[in-house]
Amino acid sequence: AWYFKKAVAVAEENGFPDLASRTLTNLAAVEFSSGNYEGALTAFMARLKFIQDDPKQVKSYSAALHNISVVYTRMGLDSLSIVYVKKALEVKIQDKDSLGILSSLGGLSASYIGYQKLDSGLFYSKKHLNLARKLNVLDDQIKAYNNLSSVYVNEARLNPDSARYYLEKGMSLLNESTNTSLKGSLLTNLSKVYIDLEEHNEAVKASMEAIEIYESIGQIREVTNAKDNLAYSLSKLGRFKEAFKHQKDLQSLKDSIFNEDKANAITELEIAYETDQKNQQIALQESQLETSAAIISRQALVRNVAIGGAIVLALVAFVIYRIKTQSNQQISTKNEELGKALTERESLLKEIHHRVKNNL
Repeated sequence: AWYFKKAVAVAEENGFPDLASRTLTNLAAVEFSSGNYEGALTAFMARLKFIQDDPKQVKSYSAALHNISVVYTRMGLDSLSIVYVKKALEVKIQDKDSLGILSSLGGLSASYIGYQKLDSGLFYSKKHLNLARKLNVLDDQIKAYNNLSSVYVNEARLNPDSARYYLEKGMSLLNESTNTSLKGSLLTNLSKVYIDLEEHNEAVKASMEAIEIYESIGQIREVTNAKDNLAYSLSKLGRFKEAFKHQKDLQSLKDSIFNEDKANAITELEIAYETDQKNQQIALQESQLETSAAIISRQALVRNVAIGGAIVLALVAFVIYRIKTQSNQQISTKNEELGKALTERESLLKEIHHRVKNNL
């Protein structure tokens, strides 16, 4: 994440907005996978600013909106998630992006369920399921079944039988899917159903399987929900020693997540400080360069004026010289003509005098 942030800063400083935008996507993915949802949100929001006014980036824009909604869901801010996933859905409908619409419907149903708007959650979950069946997208069918089960697991609309029905539907499709995270989510919901039905042995099995899956793919935050269900069911079965152990593990995980979030926040502040310091240095260097450029420009202007003045003076002198030379030539020519005329006149007078004398 640190290197991606540096890469974004370098790309922006050197005037490569497209590269900065693409790097922000990578940065957001890294932050999200590491559980730093604040960092992921910041990166996705920054990318959104790069592409929101570019008509060629419609799919990227809708994807960024959808990703922001996913981050808000992970942060537990479902009301904000709903706002962004609705925006994404509008863009995808205008763009006639069927798979994009499918993804947004899944996100919207999950956000409404998390926000305790169960009627809306149920409505969009069914729309999601119908479209997933129509497009024959297996993972989205499983997600839709999981969301439908979440509606009926909720205490406000508790119906364990309906929840179990949809979970079993989803579980029946898992053999054809490679998405292990989905299986973990289904098992976590299934453990809640078993808890509501007071079938705690089954709840323990489902919770332990979900924990194993989440730990294998590094989704530590999801482990906490499964651990919570496991500790509760073990205590109900009278297995207090095991329940205490898992409750202790749960608290350690929560502390670890808190410390990780805190460390990420400190890192964010350090990077922000370093970036600010670098920006100030760049601004100072730019100011110095501008001052130097202004001095050089003035010097160049003085030099150019001097050279221009010298050239003008040379031209004036040359013109004067040409005029004077031409005048001298004209005067010489006139003098020669006058001398010649005078000589001819004197010869003519002598000839007249001689003839007159002879006649006399």
